[in-house]
Amino acid sequence: MSTSFKRSSFLSLFFLFLFCFPGKAAVQELKQYSAAIHVHSTFSNGEHEVLELARFAKERNIDVLVLTDSFLTSVTYGIWPFDRIGIRGINKRVRLGVRDYGVGRYFEAVREAQRQFPDVVILPGVEVTPHYYWTGWPWTGLKLYAFDHHFLVLGLTEQQIENLPVIGNETWDNTEKRWTLILVPLVLFLAGILLLYLGSQEKIQVGKDTAVRMRRAWALGIAIMLFALLLAWNNYPFGKFGDPYSGRPDTVPAQGVIDYVRNQDGILYWSYPEAVYPDVLMGGGTMVSEPHSEDLLLTDGYHGFEGIYGNRITATRPGQVWDQILLRYIEGWRMTAPRVTTGIDFHYFKDPGGSWYDLNGGQTILLMAEKSEAAVLEALRKGSGYATFQEPAEGLRLYDFSVETLDGAKALQGGEVEGQSPVQVHIHLDWVKDPPANNQPFQLELVRNGEVVLKVKQFLPIEFTTTEELSSGPHYFRMRAAWPRKIYDVLSNPIFVNVP
Repeated sequence: MSTSFKRSSFLSLFFLFLFCFPGKAAVQELKQYSAAIHVHSTFSNGEHEVLELARFAKERNIDVLVLTDSFLTSVTYGIWPFDRIGIRGINKRVRLGVRDYGVGRYFEAVREAQRQFPDVVILPGVEVTPHYYWTGWPWTGLKLYAFDHHFLVLGLTEQQIENLPVIGNETWDNTEKRWTLILVPLVLFLAGILLLYLGSQEKIQVGKDTAVRMRRAWALGIAIMLFALLLAWNNYPFGKFGDPYSGRPDTVPAQGVIDYVRNQDGILYWSYPEAVYPDVLMGGGTMVSEPHSEDLLLTDGYHGFEGIYGNRITATRPGQVWDQILLRYIEGWRMTAPRVTTGIDFHYFKDPGGSWYDLNGGQTILLMAEKSEAAVLEALRKGSGYATFQEPAEGLRLYDFSVETLDGAKALQGGEVEGQSPVQVHIHLDWVKDPPANNQPFQLELVRNGEVVLKVKQFLPIEFTTTEELSSGPHYFRMRAAWPRKIYDVLSNPIFVNVP
């Protein structure tokens, strides 16, 4: 049975349940909780300890603190056949990661912070690089690509994180064995042993007699055995996640990480898919940063991606990559529909630096019935909430974005509903406090199935209901509202509607 067929069958049952019991789906009361997602501590390249970050979050009225310290921070380049015994591109003595400090120690620091700050839900996650690749040569200039193509991984246990199938973390347990990596050094080692015991006959004249002496290749045999042992050390654990010397991008390792996290009931988001940084000179080469929004299309099964962050992004524009993925989802060609969060990639405070250098400038608002770790993970899994960027002093809230069918069934962001057309789309956006002194009108766009169906430009509050006629079949709605330069920005998660 195909994955898309099984997903369609599940959605049909889900929609049937909502159709038969519409009141049950509509009565659940959800509150809005602010989350700071993608935060680094001293367990990677952040400047603040976990306890400090928890205190900062409490002082700024942040409800949820999602730590995503870098799991690995080193890369390796080597010359064939010793391609894993090579140059460290980023020196561990300068920049360590969670694996270097110890996953258990990282989790214990989070548990201690949670004990001291019970009002803040603190989640221990990691930021991982599934794959990277090299081009060039050491004598002409090495370039490292895709090292900044990151996942944010949440909801895993310590042991599950230790076994993450990412490049540089190959272990006996998490790799699929490639027998050529085992057989080649084994055959060479056996050949070396044979050379120690076998040899050529040499005739020696002793007076009138002729003697035969065996000449053994001791030096060659020992050299081959040492070479085989070194090759076995290089190849261990006899499996790999992609080829870093292929000279081209590869999403197969990324899909492997996605599948692993889902199988462990974890949560995985792509991190800033279009962020571009200046080239970084490091020991042994240059790290090159390139946007990679196409990876969102080429992989499936992940829970979402960072839709707002401190850089240019085109994937969330109407009709672009995100909409292309959502359309394939409702057509039954994809397993999951990605949701969005705000990624702040916080490392330290900077003054002056703007709100991206504060914990509560870029916020993900989660819709939850209670403030608990389980509720946070479930909200991130379903996309219950929205992404926002704001100046912390004023605050910005999407108080309502919902779709209600003709027969009274209703769904909020990240939800799915089935019912008769026409449907009503409810939107209410406003300041939490007073508007800023330089107040400007918001440009709001309502998107249905990848196309803008409504535009509104006005000062907050924006509150209205619009009626939409839908054809039979699956649809989705999403919305975005922002100032012209996106100093204030709100990006909703989609709502899926099926009309019988």
